[in-house]
Amino acid sequence: MTRKFRARKAIRPPPAPRRAQPRSPAATASHPVLSTDLRRTTGHLVAQVSGEVDQDNADDLRHTLTDALARTDGRNLHVDMARVTFCDSSGLHALLAVRTQAEDAATELSLEPGAYVDRLLDLTGTRALFKVAHVPTSPGHPDVWTA
Repeated sequence: MTRKFRARKAIRPPPAPRRAQPRSPAATASHPVLSTDLRRTTGHLVAQVSGEVDQDNADDLRHTLTDALARTDGRNLHVDMARVTFCDSSGLHALLAVRTQAEDAATELSLEPGAYVDRLLDLTGTRALFKVAHVPTSPGHPDVWTA
């Protein structure tokens, strides 16, 4: 008489969840991941963006810039991204959405891309969609706020 044995499947515990690791020192608690300062200059409302722009905060950037469009009061909106240390396609999507809203509001949108955003515009072929410009800032202007 022969006995047949069935092999039992090993029961393994589920893998432990992985914790997201920050990409750079800018993502630590002492440095904000994304910040936007708004200030008025002659003929422009300048939104100075600094930090990292990725899928986690691109909607925040879009909302902040959309609010800035409402505050332009006939001025042009200039987005200064020279201090951005990382920007992915989500950030580009936010910029394109704000560009469309600016066109609808008949407000001129200009962009100072900085190194990371400049490369992203080149790789995606979207540079021609933005007016790339540098707007000098007036130091010590009293009308400065953080969004």
